[in-house]
Amino acid sequence: MIRFRIRQSCASCIGAFIMLTMSSCAAGSRPILSERVMADVLVDAELAHALAKASSYDADRMASSMQHSVDVICQRHGVKPTAFYRSYLFYIKNPYKMQAVYSLVLQQLENEHAQLN
Repeated sequence: MIRFRIRQSCASCIGAFIMLTMSSCAAGSRPILSERVMADVLVDAELAHALAKASSYDADRMASSMQHSVDVICQRHGVKPTAFYRSYLFYIKNPYKMQAVYSLVLQQLENEHAQLN
């Protein structure tokens, strides 16, 4: 049950990130984040998204909150937001790689959930 809810949240978060990144990202020969680093950033992004969603923000405020959250999360992980967005687009275009990243995200979220119980 928790896996289904997390996957729904992940799908919602993907839509928000696509809207935020389409105008600012350009794919190229620049390096992308590893699956592990990408998963670590996405875990925090998923938690921030859940918090924003629970706060009953309207769509504009939620998008603004997520943009700020992603900037703070990237800073916490020592990642430039542009590198995160570029990497996110790379993984979106490579669904098998994105699946591997989200497997790590789900595993980490489940581990954190188990520690809370």
